[in-house]
Amino acid sequence: MSTGVYQIVNIRTYQFYIGSAKNFNTRYGLIPNWTNHHNVSLRQDANNGDEFIYGMIQKCNTPEEALCMEQWWIDFYVMNNLWDCLYNKNKCVWNKPDNTGRKQSDEERNIRRIAQNKPETKAKKSVSEKIAQNRHDVKIAKSINGKIAQNKQEVIEARIIKQNTPEIKIKWSGENCYTAKLTNLEVLEIRQKYAITDITMIMLAREYNVSYTCINAIINRRTWTFI
Repeated sequence: MSTGVYQIVNIRTYQFYIGSAKNFNTRYGLIPNWTNHHNVSLRQDANNGDEFIYGMIQKCNTPEEALCMEQWWIDFYVMNNLWDCLYNKNKCVWNKPDNTGRKQSDEERNIRRIAQNKPETKAKKSVSEKIAQNRHDVKIAKSINGKIAQNKQEVIEARIIKQNTPEIKIKWSGENCYTAKLTNLEVLEIRQKYAITDITMIMLAREYNVSYTCINAIINRRTWTFI
């Protein structure tokens, strides 16, 4: 059994989906039918004729470890401002049912539906939204984001917040480096093509207009190690 974290990449848009599976070899079958995928956006792209690359990006020993690593990968893409590139809708895998290959029973589905439609749950959400709207720091944030301050106190508070905000330092690595010839998504695509197809490193070097040494370093993770 091959347990681990997998990735489904749209060849046209380079948008991708991160998931985990107890058995990677049987998760979607030998010939996956993406038009039946549970993710609505991915299913719509498949129905529109888009093609996908499907491959494992990390092997794990247990389904629990696979779920933890799935969360790690999602957090990684969120921290690198790549959340919009994901098909995934949940930033936390623990907020959704076990997605490692186990099918939910009818009883589990009914319990989940009842929980989603509970009136007290909706009431809690509406109360929390009202509290958030009236919070003092929310008002200050709105004034900082471009609204004209109505009095001197708001201006003073905005200046204090600005002075105490730590400076964000950009790490010049990966595609942020001025010498980079590839993007993060292209590096992921190169590794997946090499892993699941018969393409050679020389062919990849010609396709992406880089040297063989560059492709070899990417495949063997001597460079772009943070992906």
